[in-house]
Amino acid sequence: MNSLMEIFSNRELALLIWIVIIVITIVVVPKSSQIKESIKALFAAFFQAQIQLVLVSMLNYVLSIIYLLVKLGMWDFSDLKDTVFWLFSVAFLSVFEIQKIQKDRKFLKHLVLNNLKLIAILEFLVGVYSFSLLTELILLPILTSIGILTAFSEGDEKYYPVRRFLNNLSLLFSLFLIGYAIYRIIVNVKSFFSTETLYDFTISPLLTLLYIPFLFFLMIYSTYEQVLVRLKFSIKDRKKRIFARVSAMILFNLRIGLLERWSSTLYRESHNSYEEIWSSMKDILKLASIEKNPPKIEKSKGWSPYIAKEVLKSFDLKTGWYKESYGEWYACSNYKDLDKDILSNNIAYYVEGEKQVAKSLKLVLNVYNVEKASEAYKTFFNTGKTLYEFATGKDTPQTLGNYLLTGIETDKVEGIHHIQILKEDFKNSKVGGYEVKFVISMAKTVS
Repeated sequence: MNSLMEIFSNRELALLIWIVIIVITIVVVPKSSQIKESIKALFAAFFQAQIQLVLVSMLNYVLSIIYLLVKLGMWDFSDLKDTVFWLFSVAFLSVFEIQKIQKDRKFLKHLVLNNLKLIAILEFLVGVYSFSLLTELILLPILTSIGILTAFSEGDEKYYPVRRFLNNLSLLFSLFLIGYAIYRIIVNVKSFFSTETLYDFTISPLLTLLYIPFLFFLMIYSTYEQVLVRLKFSIKDRKKRIFARVSAMILFNLRIGLLERWSSTLYRESHNSYEEIWSSMKDILKLASIEKNPPKIEKSKGWSPYIAKEVLKSFDLKTGWYKESYGEWYACSNYKDLDKDILSNNIAYYVEGEKQVAKSLKLVLNVYNVEKASEAYKTFFNTGKTLYEFATGKDTPQTLGNYLLTGIETDKVEGIHHIQILKEDFKNSKVGGYEVKFVISMAKTVS
């Protein structure tokens, strides 16, 4: 036991003991058959050849990192425990978040920064010093329960008082742990400010930084795999499919954003010849080049779609690519939830028009929870005001602002622009929900 105490802190030993207790309970208790079946299914999925290939590659890469650090004198056997915890808490979990990494290009940067933030430093300080093993065994399930209850209470506003109490309780305990850690540091200042402590703190950020290239290439590999699956449905001829694969790797290489953009066109465009495949890829490259240097558009004709789609970025309403579908060009944002209800009020932004010019800018507000409509209208007003001032180059009239705040319908022409606020009740709705649209379009294009 003493040797274990030298390797693991009481907090880590408490975690290991509880894991063993839970595993034994699942194995021994007869009523846990459903849990056993779920675990079997999880293991079956876990041991699929494709997943195993990724995990083996990950382990080989991590071992290569460790070998490099050993050669540089920056890793020794005393770092094994911290490395194992990092392996399961960062490296392993990041592999299963690869789709999240694909969607959020800043994920990798945040992964490193999160290791260096003040909160990470505080967590390290708290983790250095632990209580007695018995105390840690009692605290762990209590704190875990508080965390689970807090997460559960966030799903419904009626649990707000409970969530506030739990958050305050967690804050008080965190402050107590930080205070206890600071006290122990003051008492043992020489042992804390040592080379060993410095290595303990830096090993996790260092491993994370060196791990990023693996995640980057895994993201690229995963994206190409998804594209190859789509190719099987879009290009029936095997030789043309091979040509498409090779061409994509040559033209797009590591630029997976362009690769994804091209692959999104596969379901709606025919690729019956080598020329069509090659041309479809070149079109994506041309569009990307135009987006970097958007052409100026005469005010009387409309707006640059590549500028218009970024207008509400600060409101988290950035659209995807401006693209063509069945003869229509458009870009749209995801629906942004405006509250935390199960069926929340939400808002979205659309840019519509022709290949080179946007003709219509549209905000769509869906009100499902009528009781919270006033809060939703505040967002509708702020986004609508920004959109109006971009589209017209003028300040928002007070009357229009009042209409945006209340959802009052209007339909008028202001010079070259057609301004509309349209409201429509949801059909067959039992909660009285409705949709409100704020549309700014070129007057000549409105029928």
